[in-house]
Amino acid sequence: MSAPTKRKRVIPSTVSERKRSSSSFRHPFSQRILRCLRDSSTGGVGCTETDIERAIPEMSVKDFAGGIDELVTDGYVEFFPACEGSEQPTYFARTNEAAIKYRQLDEPSLAVYRAIKDTGSMGIWTRDLKMETRLPQTQITKILKHLESFTLVKSVKSIIAKNKKLYMLFELQPDKSHYGGPWYTDGDFDSAFFSAVAHEVYLAISNGNSDVPSLRRYIADKNISRIQLGDEDIEVVVQSLLQESRIALANTHDGSIRYKPTRFTLPLTGLTEVPCGRCPVADSCGDCGPITPSTCPYLAEWLDIEDHGQRPKEKTRAERAANVMVKSVRKR
Repeated sequence: MSAPTKRKRVIPSTVSERKRSSSSFRHPFSQRILRCLRDSSTGGVGCTETDIERAIPEMSVKDFAGGIDELVTDGYVEFFPACEGSEQPTYFARTNEAAIKYRQLDEPSLAVYRAIKDTGSMGIWTRDLKMETRLPQTQITKILKHLESFTLVKSVKSIIAKNKKLYMLFELQPDKSHYGGPWYTDGDFDSAFFSAVAHEVYLAISNGNSDVPSLRRYIADKNISRIQLGDEDIEVVVQSLLQESRIALANTHDGSIRYKPTRFTLPLTGLTEVPCGRCPVADSCGDCGPITPSTCPYLAEWLDIEDHGQRPKEKTRAERAANVMVKSVRKR
């Protein structure tokens, strides 16, 4: 008589997770919504309710609510509430493996995950995570490693602090203020590329392209950039040309913002670059009083310093203009 075969022991939670990932969803539209999100939510863009309804026109509002609720509850979908520039929440799809791992998170891990999620594309530093979750730093470090291995979060580098790690959800792309837009490569300012675009923008303004949208189209037609430049990127170049006095604001009847080349260009020396040389209140500036060099915001901006009294960094004119624009984008 042969010995009875021993049955392989399986952890119960693993069995339930396998059934959950392979069985069909309870709601009839859940699978179609998930497929739609996985086909569309690439590159950290995500989909809104309107996008999903456009892809599944026969789905009612009630069907969408039931299907998306099941997907979010089971960890297959993550969503972000409506924010500036969007009137609807944005949804992202997870893989089956990531959904299973998300459902296995304990409370401390969920606390870290939610703190990271709340910051969106801006991300969060580990120091802020400690303040938000009130967990020990050693525990946070361990949790972050697990979340990264689960492809639920990721660490990115920022030009704000190159030696620190910034954490955000795996599906998102970092905010523009962290990588500096197209003018930065691996965290370093690409002065050659910026100068090439600035030269073409100046030629375009000289040839009658006087507003930012027309300048953007002109640069796109020239094919001098491998990536698509937006209006904000062209505005950075325009600000640099304004600081160099190569262009000026043009007078318009309708109040629109347009530019024109200057009749002459001052030689670019240290003296002509200082905003004091073209300051309208220079005669009222002195060592004391309401207008002084130590409190001048234009001088601080030109020197690229956050607080008066700090030692300015050595930077090119183009880089100063780019940094000013990046700061304005970060404030918005």
